[in-house]
Amino acid sequence: NSHYKKVGKIRRENSVYKEGEFKLLHFDESLLIFERISDKDRFITVINNAQSDISIVFRNKATELIQGSVGREFVIKSESAAVFKSDSQNFILL
Repeated sequence: NSHYKKVGKIRRENSVYKEGEFKLLHFDESLLIFERISDKDRFITVINNAQSDISIVFRNKATELIQGSVGREFVIKSESAAVFKSDSQNFILL
């Protein structure tokens, strides 16, 4: 799964994953969402192990670092991952 390699690369390249505060936002058998926060960065990692896609909507714009897209609404495909850089934790799963 290439998305795990991309997530690993993002982790290695951003010190917030080593030094930032960790917050578990959601965890069950099909979905893991956690946040890493530092004084200047906020990263939200979403791992979707479900058999269906999920949608996530941010209150403010976010950047999805694996695909490089910017916006408020994103779809995370089944059995894939996304990493968001955002100035806000406020989001809704659909």
